[in-house]
Amino acid sequence: MTADRGADYDRSVEPRVAIRYLGGHSQFAAGYDHALIVVIGGVIGLYSWLVFVMAFDHDGLIGPRYNAPGVDYMVYWLAARAAMAGDFALLADPVAFTDQINTHFHAWLSAPLSLFAWLYPPHFLLILLPFAVLPFALSYAAFQITSFIAAVAAGSYFWAGDARRRAVWLVGLALAPATSVNAIAGQNALLTLALLLGGAGLFGRRDFERPSRAQNSLDLKHRSAPVFSA
Repeated sequence: MTADRGADYDRSVEPRVAIRYLGGHSQFAAGYDHALIVVIGGVIGLYSWLVFVMAFDHDGLIGPRYNAPGVDYMVYWLAARAAMAGDFALLADPVAFTDQINTHFHAWLSAPLSLFAWLYPPHFLLILLPFAVLPFALSYAAFQITSFIAAVAAGSYFWAGDARRRAVWLVGLALAPATSVNAIAGQNALLTLALLLGGAGLFGRRDFERPSRAQNSLDLKHRSAPVFSA
Protein backbone atom coordinates (compact mmCIF):
# COMPACT_ATOMS: atom_id res chain seq x y z
CA MET A 1 0.00 0.00 0.00
CA THR A 2 2.82 2.39 0.92
CA ALA A 3 4.64 1.58 -2.31
CA ASP A 4 1.48 2.29 -4.32
CA ARG A 5 1.05 5.68 -2.68
CA GLY A 6 4.69 6.46 -3.46
CA ALA A 7 4.19 5.51 -7.09
CA ASP A 8 1.16 7.78 -7.37
CA TYR A 9 3.01 10.76 -5.89
CA ASP A 10 3.54 13.49 -8.48
CA ARG A 11 7.00 14.97 -7.90
CA SER A 12 6.27 17.79 -10.33
CA VAL A 13 4.35 19.59 -7.58
CA GLU A 14 7.38 19.79 -5.29
CA PRO A 15 8.75 23.29 -4.70
CA ARG A 16 11.69 23.95 -7.00
CA VAL A 17 13.08 27.15 -5.53
CA ALA A 18 15.93 27.07 -3.06
CA ILE A 19 17.56 30.05 -1.37
CA ARG A 20 21.23 30.08 -0.47
CA TYR A 21 22.26 31.78 2.73
CA LEU A 22 25.32 33.95 3.23
CA GLY A 23 27.19 31.37 5.22
CA GLY A 24 27.21 28.43 2.85
CA HIS A 25 25.03 25.93 1.05
CA SER A 26 22.05 25.62 3.42
CA GLN A 27 18.82 25.54 1.47
CA PHE A 28 15.13 25.44 2.17
CA ALA A 29 12.26 24.66 -0.13
CA ALA A 30 9.80 27.41 -0.90
CA GLY A 31 6.85 27.76 -3.16
CA TYR A 32 7.69 31.34 -4.13
CA ASP A 33 10.05 32.84 -6.63
CA HIS A 34 13.32 34.21 -5.23
CA ALA A 35 12.59 37.70 -6.53
CA LEU A 36 9.20 37.72 -4.84
CA ILE A 37 10.79 36.87 -1.51
CA VAL A 38 13.25 39.73 -1.97
CA VAL A 39 10.41 42.15 -2.77
CA ILE A 40 8.40 41.05 0.26
CA GLY A 41 11.45 41.42 2.49
CA GLY A 42 12.09 44.87 1.07
CA VAL A 43 8.51 45.99 1.68
CA ILE A 44 8.67 44.77 5.28
CA GLY A 45 11.96 46.60 5.78
CA LEU A 46 10.66 49.85 4.29
CA TYR A 47 7.50 49.60 6.38
CA SER A 48 9.65 49.31 9.51
CA TRP A 49 11.58 52.44 8.57
CA LEU A 50 8.30 54.23 7.90
CA VAL A 51 7.29 53.36 11.47
CA PHE A 52 10.58 54.93 12.58
CA VAL A 53 9.80 58.15 10.70
CA MET A 54 6.26 58.24 12.06
CA ALA A 55 7.55 57.79 15.61
CA PHE A 56 8.94 61.33 15.51
CA ASP A 57 5.37 62.60 15.31
CA HIS A 58 4.64 60.91 18.67
CA ASP A 59 2.52 57.99 17.51
CA GLY A 60 2.11 58.50 13.81
CA LEU A 61 -0.45 56.84 11.62
CA ILE A 62 0.98 53.32 11.73
CA GLY A 63 2.86 50.96 13.98
CA PRO A 64 3.06 50.62 17.76
CA ARG A 65 2.44 53.63 19.96
CA TYR A 66 5.96 54.69 20.88
CA ASN A 67 6.44 57.33 23.55
CA ALA A 68 9.18 58.99 21.51
CA PRO A 69 12.21 57.94 19.45
CA GLY A 70 15.44 57.28 21.32
CA VAL A 71 13.94 56.69 24.75
CA ASP A 72 16.56 54.06 25.63
CA TYR A 73 19.34 56.26 24.29
CA MET A 74 18.26 58.95 26.74
CA VAL A 75 19.54 56.59 29.43
CA TYR A 76 22.91 56.24 27.67
CA TRP A 77 23.34 59.93 26.98
CA LEU A 78 22.32 61.15 30.42
CA ALA A 79 24.41 58.50 32.18
CA ALA A 80 27.49 59.45 30.18
CA ARG A 81 26.86 63.13 30.94
CA ALA A 82 26.56 62.32 34.64
CA ALA A 83 29.80 60.34 34.49
CA MET A 84 31.57 63.27 32.84
CA ALA A 85 30.35 65.48 35.68
CA GLY A 86 31.47 62.93 38.29
CA ASP A 87 27.90 62.36 39.48
CA PHE A 88 28.05 58.57 39.76
CA ALA A 89 25.57 58.58 42.62
CA LEU A 90 22.87 59.52 40.14
CA LEU A 91 23.45 56.27 38.25
CA ALA A 92 22.77 54.29 41.42
CA ASP A 93 19.46 56.04 42.12
CA PRO A 94 16.81 54.88 39.60
CA VAL A 95 14.15 57.28 40.85
CA ALA A 96 16.37 60.35 40.67
CA PHE A 97 17.78 59.21 37.35
CA THR A 98 14.31 58.80 35.84
CA ASP A 99 13.34 62.21 37.18
CA GLN A 100 16.37 63.70 35.43
CA ILE A 101 15.30 62.09 32.15
CA ASN A 102 11.74 63.38 32.44
CA THR A 103 12.96 66.85 33.32
CA HIS A 104 15.61 67.11 30.62
CA PHE A 105 13.52 65.57 27.83
CA HIS A 106 10.05 66.84 28.72
CA ALA A 107 9.72 68.50 25.31
CA TRP A 108 10.84 65.34 23.49
CA LEU A 109 8.72 62.83 25.39
CA SER A 110 5.01 62.48 24.73
CA ALA A 111 4.48 61.31 28.33
CA PRO A 112 6.69 61.02 31.43
CA LEU A 113 8.59 57.78 31.87
CA SER A 114 7.68 55.62 34.86
CA LEU A 115 11.09 54.16 35.76
CA PHE A 116 14.21 54.07 33.59
CA ALA A 117 17.33 52.97 35.44
CA TRP A 118 20.98 52.61 34.47
CA LEU A 119 21.49 48.82 34.32
CA TYR A 120 24.75 48.60 32.38
CA PRO A 121 28.30 47.81 33.55
CA PRO A 122 30.60 50.77 34.16
CA HIS A 123 32.89 50.09 31.20
CA PHE A 124 30.01 50.71 28.79
CA LEU A 125 30.34 54.36 29.78
CA LEU A 126 33.75 54.44 28.09
CA ILE A 127 32.04 53.71 24.78
CA LEU A 128 29.38 56.33 25.39
CA LEU A 129 31.63 59.19 26.54
CA PRO A 130 32.64 60.35 23.03
CA PHE A 131 28.97 60.59 22.08
CA ALA A 132 28.00 62.44 25.26
CA VAL A 133 29.86 65.60 24.20
CA LEU A 134 27.32 66.07 21.40
CA PRO A 135 23.78 67.44 21.77
CA PHE A 136 21.25 64.67 22.29
CA ALA A 137 19.72 64.52 18.80
CA LEU A 138 23.11 64.56 17.09
CA SER A 139 24.52 62.07 19.57
CA TYR A 140 21.53 59.75 19.06
CA ALA A 141 22.02 59.79 15.28
CA ALA A 142 25.81 59.42 15.52
CA PHE A 143 25.58 56.42 17.84
CA GLN A 144 23.11 54.59 15.61
CA ILE A 145 25.02 55.33 12.40
CA THR A 146 28.36 54.38 13.93
CA SER A 147 26.91 51.15 15.31
CA PHE A 148 25.44 50.29 11.91
CA ILE A 149 28.75 50.92 10.13
CA ALA A 150 30.56 48.80 12.72
CA ALA A 151 28.05 45.96 12.26
CA VAL A 152 28.41 46.10 8.48
CA ALA A 153 32.21 46.07 8.72
CA ALA A 154 32.27 43.23 11.25
CA GLY A 155 29.82 41.18 9.20
CA SER A 156 31.83 41.72 6.04
CA TYR A 157 34.91 40.49 7.88
CA PHE A 158 33.16 37.51 9.41
CA TRP A 159 31.51 36.46 6.13
CA ALA A 160 34.57 37.11 4.03
CA GLY A 161 33.76 36.77 0.36
CA ASP A 162 33.11 38.65 -2.82
CA ALA A 163 31.54 42.10 -3.13
CA ARG A 164 28.13 40.65 -3.85
CA ARG A 165 28.02 38.82 -0.53
CA ARG A 166 29.00 41.98 1.32
CA ALA A 167 26.33 43.95 -0.55
CA VAL A 168 23.68 41.41 0.44
CA TRP A 169 24.77 41.72 4.05
CA LEU A 170 24.63 45.53 3.89
CA VAL A 171 21.18 45.69 2.30
CA GLY A 172 19.80 42.86 4.42
CA LEU A 173 20.95 44.50 7.64
CA ALA A 174 19.59 47.90 6.58
CA LEU A 175 16.15 46.45 5.78
CA ALA A 176 15.95 44.09 8.75
CA PRO A 177 13.03 45.15 10.98
CA ALA A 178 15.27 44.66 14.01
CA THR A 179 17.53 47.45 12.72
CA SER A 180 14.75 50.03 12.54
CA VAL A 181 13.29 48.91 15.87
CA ASN A 182 16.75 49.29 17.38
CA ALA A 183 16.94 52.80 15.92
CA ILE A 184 13.51 53.73 17.27
CA ALA A 185 14.48 52.68 20.79
CA GLY A 186 18.04 53.98 20.51
CA GLN A 187 19.40 50.65 21.69
CA ASN A 188 22.83 49.06 21.30
CA ALA A 189 21.88 45.88 19.39
CA LEU A 190 23.95 46.80 16.32
CA LEU A 191 26.97 47.58 18.47
CA THR A 192 26.49 44.25 20.22
CA LEU A 193 26.25 42.53 16.84
CA ALA A 194 29.44 44.24 15.67
CA LEU A 195 31.33 43.10 18.77
CA LEU A 196 29.96 39.58 18.46
CA LEU A 197 30.91 39.16 14.80
CA GLY A 198 34.20 40.98 15.23
CA GLY A 199 35.13 38.84 18.20
CA ALA A 200 34.08 35.70 16.36
CA GLY A 201 36.23 36.67 13.40
CA LEU A 202 39.26 37.28 15.61
CA PHE A 203 38.78 34.06 17.57
CA GLY A 204 38.11 32.02 14.48
CA ARG A 205 34.80 30.39 13.72
CA ARG A 206 35.71 27.07 15.35
CA ASP A 207 36.72 28.77 18.58
CA PHE A 208 33.55 30.83 18.50
CA GLU A 209 31.50 27.66 18.71
CA ARG A 210 32.68 27.33 22.32
CA PRO A 211 29.95 29.08 24.34
CA SER A 212 32.29 30.36 27.05
CA ARG A 213 34.49 32.24 24.59
CA ALA A 214 31.52 33.56 22.65
CA GLN A 215 29.90 34.98 25.76
CA ASN A 216 33.15 36.48 26.99
CA SER A 217 33.36 38.53 23.81
CA LEU A 218 30.17 40.36 24.86
CA ASP A 219 29.78 42.16 28.13
CA LEU A 220 27.77 45.29 27.43
CA LYS A 221 24.95 44.05 29.61
CA HIS A 222 24.65 41.84 32.61
CA ARG A 223 22.71 39.40 30.41
CA SER A 224 25.10 39.17 27.48
CA ALA A 225 23.84 36.07 25.69
CA PRO A 226 20.12 36.91 25.63
CA VAL A 227 20.91 40.40 24.33
CA PHE A 228 22.05 39.12 20.96
CA SER A 229 19.17 36.69 20.61
CA ALA A 230 16.76 39.59 21.14
